[in-house]
Amino acid sequence: MSATEVPEVEATVPEGGDRLLGRRVRGPSALGGDRRRFVTLTVALAVTDFKLRFFGTALGYLWQLMRPLALFGVLYVIFSVVLALDDAPFYAEALLLGLVLYTFLGDATKGSVSSIVNRESLVRKIEFPRLAVPLSVVLTALFNLVMNLLPVFVFLLIDGGQVRWSWLELPLLIAALAVFSTGLAMLLSSLYVRYRDVDPIWEV
Repeated sequence: MSATEVPEVEATVPEGGDRLLGRRVRGPSALGGDRRRFVTLTVALAVTDFKLRFFGTALGYLWQLMRPLALFGVLYVIFSVVLALDDAPFYAEALLLGLVLYTFLGDATKGSVSSIVNRESLVRKIEFPRLAVPLSVVLTALFNLVMNLLPVFVFLLIDGGQVRWSWLELPLLIAALAVFSTGLAMLLSSLYVRYRDVDPIWEV
């Protein structure tokens, strides 16, 4: 062999390597490539946020319940004592239920406004489903809603309310509210990426 000759080297391709060479690499998308992975990530983010929200606090979940109860106390005094507008049956429970649902809408939308920007490190990863971020905020708010509904039913039963078939309409109403909140969450989170004025405007 002369000095100018190059020895032949036999290249070996690992099994299945010919298929990997032509594999298309996906970038960040709304749903990602795998629906099951999308659902798993959404639930994992929601559960993590729910646990971290009350981590290290002395009262824990009670802080989440104090806000609607405090607002309920103020409104109940105004409408019942001052204005005497509590003629409807179970007025207090209906007022508390409305505040709990309103709190859910506020938590789901307000928390999702800056959710994508706050999780920029995750969103920029390859094949990360960006839609999982605002959906996890809505799911966390839904966890809080379920917990906040328990005192409403307790107060209703103590006040003499009876379990009726019409109570089955409540899950349908909550589902409709959750779908509406999800749509707002996706819209607000996407707008906030470009327009940072969305946060103070929506907070008002």
